[in-house]
This record gives sequence, C-alpha cells and structure tokens, in this order.
Amino acid sequence: MVMTTYQEGGQAFIPGHDEAINPLDKARAAELYATATGTTLEAEYLRVSKAHPQKNGGGAMYRAFLREIESLFVVTARPVIAPFEPQRLSVAAEPLADEDRKAEEDEVRGDADTNALDTGTEGTGQAHAPDPDEPVDGGLISQLAAMIGEAGVITLTMMKIGREVTLGFTPQASGTETAVPVIVTGTPAFFDDHLIAALQPYVAARLSAVKAFEQAASAQRKAVDSARKKAETVKAAPQKTETKAAQKKPAAPKADTLPAPAGPAPTLHTLNLSAAPDTMLSATVEGQNVAVTAGDNALVPSTVLLTATHPLLGTHSKTLMLSSDRAYDFSAQQGSALRVSVSPADAAVTASLGQVNVAVDGECVLPEGQWTITAEADGHETQSVKRTFKPGASATTVTFTLELRENESLF
Repeated sequence: MVMTTYQEGGQAFIPGHDEAINPLDKARAAELYATATGTTLEAEYLRVSKAHPQKNGGGAMYRAFLREIESLFVVTARPVIAPFEPQRLSVAAEPLADEDRKAEEDEVRGDADTNALDTGTEGTGQAHAPDPDEPVDGGLISQLAAMIGEAGVITLTMMKIGREVTLGFTPQASGTETAVPVIVTGTPAFFDDHLIAALQPYVAARLSAVKAFEQAASAQRKAVDSARKKAETVKAAPQKTETKAAQKKPAAPKADTLPAPAGPAPTLHTLNLSAAPDTMLSATVEGQNVAVTAGDNALVPSTVLLTATHPLLGTHSKTLMLSSDRAYDFSAQQGSALRVSVSPADAAVTASLGQVNVAVDGECVLPEGQWTITAEADGHETQSVKRTFKPGASATTVTFTLELRENESLF
C-alpha cells in the first residue's frame, strides 16, 4: 500500500495580484517624509523611494518600502565612554621590526644629543621648543595628532557627492608655515578600511616640512640678529689720559691699532608675496633657506629664488633681484580662476580633468587644461560644461540653473 501525504500550500505571490495597499501605510510614509523634509534624512528618503519603483504595486511591496524608510529614523544607542585624562593619554602601537626599532632608537639618541629638553629629567643643554610628534602606527587619532605640534588644531571637513565622500584634513597654520591640507575622495566603506594607510604618507611629509620651516626660520632670525648686533656694538675708541711725557712727544699710532670706521646698519627690504590658497612658499638667499609666507617678508638686499608648491597646481619658481621693496604674485603662473554661480544654492559643483576631481565652492584656481565643470542636486537634472584654462588668463565664470526632474511618487 502506498501512502501519500498532501499539505495545502498558500497561494504563490504574483506581482499585480497582491492585496491592496493599506491607507495607514500610505499615511505613515507621508508622515515620515514630512519629518525628513529639510533635514539630512531627506536625501536618504529620496534614495530609498527611487530604489522601490514598484512600491505601489501591492501591499507587500509597499510594506517592504515602508520598513526601509522607517529604518532611517532608528537611532542606535552608543555605549558610554569612560572619562580619560588627556595628559596621560597614550597610543598603542604595533610591535616594531628589529630594523625599525634600531632606526627609532638611533633617532631618539640623536635628538637627545642635540636638544636636551626639560621633560622632567635633567638635561645637559639649553631647552628648545619640541618638534611635533613623530607618526605612530596607530589609529586615526594617532595620525591626526602627529600632524600638529603643541596646542595645535586640525580641522576635518567632509562633503558628500553621490555615493562618495571627500575628506579634508587642514592643520592650523602656525609661525612661518603654511597650512596645506590633505584631500582624499572615496566611498565611506573604502575609508573605513584604508583611511589610516592613506594618511600616513601625508603625515610623514608634513613633519619633514615643519622641520624644514623651523630650520629656515631659525637661520633667518640669526642672520637678522647678527646684522643688528654688529651695528649696535660699533663704538668710539676710548680716550686715555695723556702723561706729561706723552704730551711732550706724542707717539705715532700704528695703522693696525686704529679703530674700524663705524658702518651703516644693514637695510631690510619688504617682499610681499601672493599665491593661490594652500600654497607652500619657500625662498633661498645666497644658498641659505629662508622662511617666507604669503604677505610681507623682511629680507636683506640680495638675489632671491622663490618657490611655490601646491598639491594641485604644481611647483613654480621665480628669481628676483631685491634692491628695494617689491611684490610678486604666483597666481598668474599657477593657473586661472574659476567662478561658479549655481541654482539651487545647495547643488554640488565639481571640476574634473582625467582622474582629478576638485570640489568647487564659489571660486577656485585651476591649472592649465580642458576641465569639465559639473553641477548636480537631488531632484534636479545634472548639467556639465567644458572650459579651457591657461596660466595668467582672466577668470572664467560659469552659471548653472538646474531643472527639476519629472515628479516621482515619494510616498
């Protein structure tokens, strides 16, 4: 005897044969859209709505759409972080290889021989301002802390365009250095895994630049102080009381005992420098590196080799004969200006040349080449134009008025 079992199954789901959409679900979606309007959740709401083009095909599809919308408004509680003492904060670093450990010990020993800093133990030399911390193989905060010195400040800027974000880390300028930011673009998931590795080369380069600026500034200060001291220490030779014998027969002074004539104090000329934002400036005077910045700089009469370095615009040089007050603007060498006017005002504007993408906020300077300028905003048609830029050319103005896309069902 053959026995068979039979189980009555439910009706298979067929698109177009689903139950009707519950009006309460429609009302809930409309309520959530009103809550998101004008906030950062509005763009996410629009994204989810576009990801469910068949949401109005039935109750099940609409509930799936509604569940994803409701998940945008869920706030996950964060664990309470125990308080810490900033003065005792330390960063855990990975173990060093034998070669790395030996190189680090040699570097620390060399610093101890040249600068005996007052760190709570006895030193053998004069105290100097400490250099910024060396980079460590730690996390994000360790890399950011290595970019700045004592009481330094670093600013993080993040801009989202589509599914990618652009991160900018800008150390606050101090002393004679120019703050040069590091700007990277990628997906949030990429930065979760690779941001630390992307920051490490920039941190090392910035530490080298800070030390170079400090050495150049020290050389400039020593040169100015030495010239000033020479002018102040030239005094008249002291007069001696003559004896009676000397009055009768004065001795002729020797040529090598005569006091040197007093010379005029060295003249300093003002050199005013200008360049595109985020440009690092440097100068060489008679083979010596001299620290210069955008604005006025006091230099002795000489032939000055100026260098302007920019992460996007490249490196440019200029030689000047400084015999009087002068001014020089590197902007004409670096590129030409782009001015953008866009409607709506919150649209994102990007300038692209090959693999290089530059976020434009009102105005920027672009190097030579044919650039594509693109404006995009949620709910609007994207527009692009091409413009050619040449160094020294007049500013290029581009105006965008983005049109609304055809209305789509949002709820």
